[in-house]
Amino acid sequence: MMGRSHTLIGLATVTALAAANFWPLSPAVLAATAIGSLAPDIDHPQSTLGRPLFFVSYPMNATIGHRTGTHSFLALAFCTLAVLIAEAAGCANIGYGFLVGYVAHIGADLLTIEGCALLYPWDRARYAFWPAVQTGSLGEAVILLPILGLVLGIAYWLNPSFFDAARQLRLHVPFLFHVPVT
Repeated sequence: MMGRSHTLIGLATVTALAAANFWPLSPAVLAATAIGSLAPDIDHPQSTLGRPLFFVSYPMNATIGHRTGTHSFLALAFCTLAVLIAEAAGCANIGYGFLVGYVAHIGADLLTIEGCALLYPWDRARYAFWPAVQTGSLGEAVILLPILGLVLGIAYWLNPSFFDAARQLRLHVPFLFHVPVT
Protein backbone atom coordinates (compact mmCIF):
# COMPACT_ATOMS: atom_id res chain seq x y z
CA MET A 1 0.00 0.00 0.00
CA MET A 2 0.99 3.60 -0.39
CA GLY A 3 2.29 5.72 2.49
CA ARG A 4 -0.94 7.67 2.94
CA SER A 5 -2.94 4.45 3.24
CA HIS A 6 -0.53 3.06 5.82
CA THR A 7 -0.69 6.27 7.81
CA LEU A 8 -4.50 6.38 7.77
CA ILE A 9 -4.80 2.74 8.85
CA GLY A 10 -2.23 3.21 11.62
CA LEU A 11 -3.89 6.37 12.95
CA ALA A 12 -7.35 4.78 12.82
CA THR A 13 -6.05 1.75 14.70
CA VAL A 14 -4.36 3.76 17.44
CA THR A 15 -7.52 5.87 17.76
CA ALA A 16 -9.59 2.71 18.18
CA LEU A 17 -7.21 1.44 20.86
CA ALA A 18 -7.37 4.79 22.64
CA ALA A 19 -11.17 4.66 22.50
CA ALA A 20 -10.94 1.21 24.11
CA ASN A 21 -8.93 2.84 26.92
CA PHE A 22 -5.66 1.07 26.22
CA TRP A 23 -3.79 4.38 26.58
CA PRO A 24 -4.42 8.10 26.22
CA LEU A 25 -4.29 9.63 22.79
CA SER A 26 -1.80 12.47 22.49
CA PRO A 27 0.00 14.30 19.68
CA ALA A 28 3.19 12.37 20.56
CA VAL A 29 1.38 9.02 20.26
CA LEU A 30 -0.17 10.08 16.94
CA ALA A 31 3.23 11.18 15.61
CA ALA A 32 4.88 7.93 16.75
CA THR A 33 2.08 5.94 15.11
CA ALA A 34 2.45 7.85 11.84
CA ILE A 35 6.21 7.21 11.84
CA GLY A 36 5.68 3.55 12.76
CA SER A 37 3.16 3.26 9.93
CA LEU A 38 5.81 4.36 7.45
CA ALA A 39 8.90 2.75 9.02
CA PRO A 40 8.73 -0.73 7.43
CA ASP A 41 9.12 0.83 3.98
CA ILE A 42 12.52 2.28 4.88
CA ASP A 43 13.86 -0.55 2.70
CA HIS A 44 12.42 1.11 -0.44
CA PRO A 45 14.24 4.18 -1.82
CA GLN A 46 11.04 5.69 -3.27
CA SER A 47 8.98 5.36 -0.08
CA THR A 48 7.92 8.29 2.08
CA LEU A 49 10.75 7.66 4.58
CA GLY A 50 13.11 6.14 2.03
CA ARG A 51 13.46 9.34 0.01
CA PRO A 52 14.77 11.57 2.82
CA LEU A 53 16.71 8.67 4.37
CA PHE A 54 18.19 7.51 1.06
CA PHE A 55 21.50 6.72 2.75
CA VAL A 56 19.62 3.98 4.67
CA SER A 57 17.08 2.89 2.08
CA TYR A 58 19.41 2.34 -0.89
CA PRO A 59 21.81 -0.01 0.95
CA MET A 60 18.90 -1.86 2.58
CA ASN A 61 17.14 -2.30 -0.74
CA ALA A 62 20.35 -3.51 -2.39
CA THR A 63 21.08 -6.09 0.32
CA ILE A 64 17.71 -7.40 1.53
CA GLY A 65 15.18 -6.04 -0.98
CA HIS A 66 11.74 -4.61 -0.33
CA ARG A 67 9.18 -6.22 2.01
CA THR A 68 11.60 -8.74 3.46
CA GLY A 69 13.52 -7.92 6.64
CA THR A 70 11.50 -4.89 7.66
CA HIS A 71 8.22 -6.72 7.01
CA SER A 72 9.02 -9.83 9.05
CA PHE A 73 8.34 -11.30 12.47
CA LEU A 74 11.99 -10.64 13.26
CA ALA A 75 11.46 -6.89 12.69
CA LEU A 76 8.38 -7.02 14.90
CA ALA A 77 10.48 -8.67 17.62
CA PHE A 78 13.01 -5.82 17.41
CA CYS A 79 10.18 -3.26 17.56
CA THR A 80 8.76 -4.99 20.63
CA LEU A 81 12.19 -4.85 22.25
CA ALA A 82 12.33 -1.13 21.43
CA VAL A 83 8.92 -0.66 23.08
CA LEU A 84 10.19 -2.37 26.22
CA ILE A 85 13.18 -0.02 26.24
CA ALA A 86 10.85 2.97 25.72
CA GLU A 87 8.67 1.71 28.56
CA ALA A 88 11.70 1.51 30.87
CA ALA A 89 12.55 5.10 29.87
CA GLY A 90 9.02 6.26 30.72
CA CYS A 91 7.84 6.68 27.12
CA ALA A 92 5.66 3.59 26.88
CA ASN A 93 2.73 5.26 25.10
CA ILE A 94 5.00 6.59 22.36
CA GLY A 95 6.57 3.15 21.93
CA TYR A 96 3.17 1.49 21.79
CA GLY A 97 2.02 3.99 19.19
CA PHE A 98 5.06 3.22 17.03
CA LEU A 99 4.46 -0.54 17.39
CA VAL A 100 0.76 -0.20 16.50
CA GLY A 101 1.70 1.71 13.35
CA TYR A 102 4.35 -0.86 12.44
CA VAL A 103 2.00 -3.82 12.92
CA ALA A 104 -0.79 -2.04 11.01
CA HIS A 105 1.63 -1.45 8.13
CA ILE A 106 2.54 -5.12 7.86
CA GLY A 107 -1.10 -6.13 8.18
CA ALA A 108 -2.06 -3.78 5.36
CA ASP A 109 0.75 -5.04 3.12
CA LEU A 110 -0.52 -8.59 3.62
CA LEU A 111 -3.59 -7.44 1.67
CA THR A 112 -1.52 -6.62 -1.41
CA ILE A 113 -0.46 -8.90 -4.27
CA GLU A 114 3.19 -8.34 -3.36
CA GLY A 115 2.68 -9.67 0.19
CA CYS A 116 5.37 -9.82 2.87
CA ALA A 117 8.25 -12.19 3.66
CA LEU A 118 7.08 -12.76 7.23
CA LEU A 119 9.64 -15.48 7.97
CA TYR A 120 12.66 -13.61 6.61
CA PRO A 121 15.64 -14.38 6.93
CA TRP A 122 14.76 -18.07 7.27
CA ASP A 123 12.36 -18.09 4.33
CA ARG A 124 11.89 -15.54 1.56
CA ALA A 125 8.41 -16.78 0.64
CA ARG A 126 5.87 -13.99 0.55
CA TYR A 127 2.49 -14.26 2.18
CA ALA A 128 -0.66 -12.39 1.26
CA PHE A 129 -4.28 -12.61 2.32
CA TRP A 130 -7.41 -12.31 0.24
CA PRO A 131 -8.47 -9.88 -1.14
CA ALA A 132 -5.03 -9.05 -2.49
CA VAL A 133 -4.90 -5.74 -4.37
CA GLN A 134 -2.24 -3.98 -6.43
CA THR A 135 -0.37 -1.26 -4.53
CA GLY A 136 -1.45 2.21 -5.66
CA SER A 137 -4.42 0.93 -7.64
CA LEU A 138 -8.11 1.71 -7.34
CA GLY A 139 -8.38 -1.62 -5.51
CA GLU A 140 -6.25 -0.17 -2.70
CA ALA A 141 -8.73 2.66 -2.23
CA VAL A 142 -11.65 0.24 -2.44
CA ILE A 143 -10.20 -1.91 0.34
CA LEU A 144 -8.94 1.04 2.41
CA LEU A 145 -12.34 2.61 3.00
CA PRO A 146 -13.97 -0.50 4.54
CA ILE A 147 -10.89 -1.05 6.72
CA LEU A 148 -11.06 2.49 8.06
CA GLY A 149 -14.83 2.24 8.51
CA LEU A 150 -14.51 -1.05 10.36
CA VAL A 151 -11.72 0.10 12.66
CA LEU A 152 -13.36 3.42 13.51
CA GLY A 153 -16.79 1.74 13.77
CA ILE A 154 -15.39 -0.68 16.34
CA ALA A 155 -13.85 2.26 18.19
CA TYR A 156 -17.20 4.04 18.24
CA TRP A 157 -18.99 0.88 19.35
CA LEU A 158 -16.50 0.41 22.20
CA ASN A 159 -16.66 3.97 23.45
CA PRO A 160 -19.04 6.47 21.80
CA SER A 161 -18.19 9.13 24.39
CA PHE A 162 -14.60 9.16 23.09
CA PHE A 163 -15.89 10.78 19.90
CA ASP A 164 -18.21 13.11 21.82
CA ALA A 165 -15.12 14.77 23.27
CA ALA A 166 -14.11 15.93 19.78
CA ARG A 167 -17.56 17.41 19.26
CA GLN A 168 -17.38 19.18 22.62
CA LEU A 169 -14.09 20.76 21.59
CA ARG A 170 -15.93 22.05 18.50
CA LEU A 171 -13.31 20.76 16.15
CA HIS A 172 -14.16 22.08 12.72
CA VAL A 173 -12.65 21.13 9.40
CA PRO A 174 -13.86 23.98 7.20
CA PHE A 175 -12.66 22.56 3.90
CA LEU A 176 -14.64 19.36 4.50
CA PHE A 177 -17.83 20.64 6.07
CA HIS A 178 -17.89 24.33 5.09
CA VAL A 179 -18.32 25.24 8.74
CA PRO A 180 -16.89 28.64 9.64
CA VAL A 181 -14.11 28.50 12.19
CA THR A 182 -14.92 30.70 15.18
